[in-house]
Amino acid sequence: MPHSPQSRAEPACAADFAQRASELLEQRKIAECLACTDQAILLGAEPLSLSYLRWMCFMLRGEFDEAWRESDRSVAAFREGGQSQQFLPPHLRRVWNGPDLDGKRVLVRCYHGLGDTIQFVRFLPSLARRALSVHLQCQPELAPLLRSSPAINECCRINDSVDVDFDVEIELMELAHALRTNWTNLPRDTPYLFVPGITELGSSNHRARPNLNFETLKIGIAWSSGDWDPKRNIPLSELAPLKEIPRIALFRLQHGLAAVRDSELQQSLRIETAGSAPETVVATANTISSMDLVISVDTMVAHLAGALGRPVWVLLPFSADWRWMLDRSDSPWYPAMRLFRQPEPGNWKSAVSVLIENLGNFRDPRYFVSAG
Repeated sequence: MPHSPQSRAEPACAADFAQRASELLEQRKIAECLACTDQAILLGAEPLSLSYLRWMCFMLRGEFDEAWRESDRSVAAFREGGQSQQFLPPHLRRVWNGPDLDGKRVLVRCYHGLGDTIQFVRFLPSLARRALSVHLQCQPELAPLLRSSPAINECCRINDSVDVDFDVEIELMELAHALRTNWTNLPRDTPYLFVPGITELGSSNHRARPNLNFETLKIGIAWSSGDWDPKRNIPLSELAPLKEIPRIALFRLQHGLAAVRDSELQQSLRIETAGSAPETVVATANTISSMDLVISVDTMVAHLAGALGRPVWVLLPFSADWRWMLDRSDSPWYPAMRLFRQPEPGNWKSAVSVLIENLGNFRDPRYFVSAG
């Protein structure tokens, strides 16, 4: 666990304050983190070197305008020809260097993860209302799901050559900054993705409603986001209390190594295999559409369920990603989503306990009454 501020000597120079700021961010002590970055800059640190830390703080607090000021600093440095980005992996490189998008032929590239793309394609209709045309270069796994979007003039896979003329290119996750997103214009209507061949499932004005005449509640679960960020993953054994709840059936939405590794435990917890091979994103979306509820860690499955407008409960680590903000049990990105957080690092048991307590409310038809 990170050291507490009291466990270390007081910072003495810019580098010490920058290091302290990084530790405080991990502890989600946002005001203290920003104060340390301010002090580091006063002592001579290059503001650009602390811009990402500050951006994270502002996004966690939902302070878009402050975050975009930090993004402006980074874009300006990129435009002015600072350090080469060729040594960085594609998802860490800047693509957009600041030009206006209005009336332009815009190529949108998707260099981040599948969940990131699913979350941020919500901005394509806003872009389409301003641009002359929108061309999307996305991951092959998502192309079948995204090609039908009326906001896209053309969709190709990320490894394909781009055979279109364009005026501006931008990475998908840069759109929120380029469009100057704030709380008044954040696109939050769901569903905004649809499974091919399935009609619209609901709208953001009503919580997605399962069949309330159920005898058995169908719950799809995903417990691992992969090995790149292990703190997001919950040991499948932590979900064992779900087995004791009457009138629920658990279905596996987990794919990849975790699904294979935990095969014996899945049998013990009576987790059924949902859908059929091959396990594509479209097949997963189709399975999610048949569930009454999805329970997932912070991974693609959670975003896919949210974008489809389905009820989804997300188990989050203590130092959760910026998009889930601080201390919230809801998400402005997905109206049908609820968040269950570790109260301290590593404590999944408490998060699961609160989730199970809330399953009783989920069975209550009043849970699905329109907020409006």
